[in-house]
Amino acid sequence: MLIHYPKLCCPRDGTTAFEWPLMDGRGSVHSYAVCRRAFHPAFKEETPYVVAIIELDEGVRMISNVIGTHPEAVEIGMRVTLEWDDAGEIPLPKFRPLTGDAP
Repeated sequence: MLIHYPKLCCPRDGTTAFEWPLMDGRGSVHSYAVCRRAFHPAFKEETPYVVAIIELDEGVRMISNVIGTHPEAVEIGMRVTLEWDDAGEIPLPKFRPLTGDAP
């Protein structure tokens, strides 16, 4: 069973014996919202931005941003790939639309 976000124990059986499998980083937009107003002044320059639920090909769903495209171009089912944003103290996973013939 794959779990995201990281937890102290398994929500199903309480075990703490976890493995950290490597993921491909590709997936699809499951759902999304376009944020046109910043909920915090630090995000004002980023608006509009997309907050999305990304379903990785391995089956895990995670909340992140879709970057590198106009917010109106994002759609359910859009194929995306992971890109790390290392701008702050903690690297953040963000997703960019897949282009070309990438599966």
